[in-house]
Amino acid sequence: MWTPPANVTQVGIALQGSAAYEPGSLTSPSDPRVQREPGEGTQVLAQWIKARWGLSQAGTRRGSSMSSPAQRADGTWRRRDLHEDGRAIDAMIGRDRAKGAQIANVMILFADKLGVQYLVFDGLEWSVARIGPAWEPIAGSQDRASMGRGVDLHEDHVHIELFSSAARDGQRMRAALAEIDRALARSPLEAARR
Repeated sequence: MWTPPANVTQVGIALQGSAAYEPGSLTSPSDPRVQREPGEGTQVLAQWIKARWGLSQAGTRRGSSMSSPAQRADGTWRRRDLHEDGRAIDAMIGRDRAKGAQIANVMILFADKLGVQYLVFDGLEWSVARIGPAWEPIAGSQDRASMGRGVDLHEDHVHIELFSSAARDGQRMRAALAEIDRALARSPLEAARR
């Protein structure tokens, strides 16, 4: 299990409760698409993560095999998950958990600048919202269980969710990433520990 350093843990705890968790949007008769286009901010952050850590993939979309229909059998319309809403990234790290920890640590340290609201990696989840402890082990997933899959501990990828304003705003994301690049260039070890 990922063990964030003390400074990352402290930042995560300090940010908790600063905003409410923003769920995915609802599908409806007027907007039945399950998969929306990723926002410009989401795309910019995914490209930055991929380039910075030399990843082969930093996916922003939900695979069609993982999506459920927009309308349930009982006629109600369901809420999109954050990948479907264009507000989530899966940074695929394979077996390189050290790289995953670096990505997760940077995302938490700069969560307020990047607009990160939730993160899962290697059996641990963090949320800016006060929906439970800031740091807690991953609970069982009803969605995955209903599809015949086990609980995804996110050992091979870092799952990152953004607030909708950050996901939409590519200009804001580029400015935040430029600031983060400067901070990491000045003192990468200190920035990763701060």
